[in-house]
Amino acid sequence: MKYLLRTVFLVLITTMALANSAEKPLTVGFLTGTGNLGDQGFIDMAYAGLIKAQQKYGIRLVLE
Repeated sequence: MKYLLRTVFLVLITTMALANSAEKPLTVGFLTGTGNLGDQGFIDMAYAGLIKAQQKYGIRLVLE
């Protein structure tokens, strides 16, 4: 039952995001916390994925 509810929730959120994408680009915030870019760790991999998403889907990326 929990799996079904999670799936329905994710589909609903995805549908809302796609419907909103026609109006304005999705804004994604990226907070590095105590880590830094450039150490070839998890933060760099996440940042590289966000850059690819920005190029492919036109999302707006906010770095903090």
